[in-house]
Amino acid sequence: MNAIDHLLEIPARHGERPFMIDARSGETVTFGCLHDDARRVAADLRRRGLRRGDRLALVLNNSTALARLYLGCLYAGVVTVPVNPALAAPEIEFILRHSGARMLVLSGETERCAPGLRSPPMEPSMKPAAELSTLLLADGRAALPAGSEPWDPCALEADGTLPLDSASPEDTMTIVYTSGTTGRPSGVVHRIGDLIDNGRLFGAIVGVQPHHRFYGVLAMTYLGGYYNLMMLPYVNCASVVLTDAFDARAALDFFSPAARHGVNALWLVPAIMSILLEMDRGSVGEDLCRNAIDLALVGTAPLPPSLRRAFEQRYGVRLLENYGLSETLFLTTNVRQGETIDGSVGRVLPGVKVRVDEGELLVRTPYLMEGYYDAQREGPARLDPGVWFPTGDVGHIDSEGNVFITGRRKDLIIRGGVNVSPAAAEDVLLEHPSVAECAVIGVPHPLYGEDSAAVVRLLAGADEAQTRRELLAACRERLGATNRPARIVFLKELPHSSSGKVQKSRLRELLSSEAAAVRT
Repeated sequence: MNAIDHLLEIPARHGERPFMIDARSGETVTFGCLHDDARRVAADLRRRGLRRGDRLALVLNNSTALARLYLGCLYAGVVTVPVNPALAAPEIEFILRHSGARMLVLSGETERCAPGLRSPPMEPSMKPAAELSTLLLADGRAALPAGSEPWDPCALEADGTLPLDSASPEDTMTIVYTSGTTGRPSGVVHRIGDLIDNGRLFGAIVGVQPHHRFYGVLAMTYLGGYYNLMMLPYVNCASVVLTDAFDARAALDFFSPAARHGVNALWLVPAIMSILLEMDRGSVGEDLCRNAIDLALVGTAPLPPSLRRAFEQRYGVRLLENYGLSETLFLTTNVRQGETIDGSVGRVLPGVKVRVDEGELLVRTPYLMEGYYDAQREGPARLDPGVWFPTGDVGHIDSEGNVFITGRRKDLIIRGGVNVSPAAAEDVLLEHPSVAECAVIGVPHPLYGEDSAAVVRLLAGADEAQTRRELLAACRERLGATNRPARIVFLKELPHSSSGKVQKSRLRELLSSEAAAVRT
């Protein structure tokens, strides 16, 4: 059964069953209700002039309304462009312009996140902002501005629109922007078949069943929340208890909503695990995990063996670690029946191939993205489906087929499971008139796994204290919270290779000493 047929079968077979329960309001959305509302969304988008392949950008927080919107776009053939509201305004503006989105959806909470878009396009290839229309989603979370017209997916008119009419698994489903080594976000273009079939395969391998109820604690506007904790449960006919995207405050009462609403499956990231071990109090989480949690998955960032062992010992669950990229989706996973080996991200999924070339993992997978979005072409720069895709990760495969990730070649920092581009912060720092050169590197962090530090060489005569204040202010103004360096370290000289490049590995060694690091 192909991806389209499978999507159509889900509400037909499971219409009366709950799919999403909002832990904040108690609202329950069945598979059938979601299907009906998504058809209304699809019909309304077409009435507003959107056609198959048009892009619709979403700057929204977690809600059942966002789930309806995602599925409605899929039904209409409209390509979603999820945008995390936590990004800085210039980053949001770049994504909106670069993607060529024809429509933008905001909410009462996020309507101030979108920039005015009155300035000329950032690049010649980008469309002018005048073509971008805006809808304000009534998601039940916050009041809309006075005088605005709410767009409520539950109150739209129905018509004879057929879901996925004339759709193909090869049609584009979404463009997810992820930090790249150039400093600009890269748009990863995925087809319907990529996401649906990879999610079905992964679910079958780890044993996701209709009785599983996941805890939706990741932001639905990046792949962790959108794919791992919405689409993957959906295509495996499981359910989700939805709440706000996790932050440190949520750790104080993390497990109570999960216990109240029957959660029995977890999808965690190492940063959440670290924070829970430090801040979770009481026995609710321990009781839930030991008595109710049947499946516990972890991914999106490297998992230190010591963190895995500490979490498993306290909460009494076995964690199944997996590995994948935004560009490839899931590549490997540990399974219930297999032995947990320290440092291993499991074995390769059926149909996926992995080989090691000069230490780097290369993959060949049927779920590879179409390509990175090209604004000039208004489509992906297509990849050969048989290409060996370089992951940028260094590792090895043992004689039993277990895959190990030991490092990264690509110049990215993974902070709490989110890719952070050093180049974006470096660009901001280098614009300061007192900065001669700089490098942003990843340094170990007890909660996030990794955080960023900026190493700066100033021009002679520059005032360090004043420059530090000005650099921090520039970073706060122009970079989202995850992209801001956590430290700024001033050195008289930066180490260089024979070709003149800054040796970031040497800088990491220097910053490993607390005496060399100046915490801001």
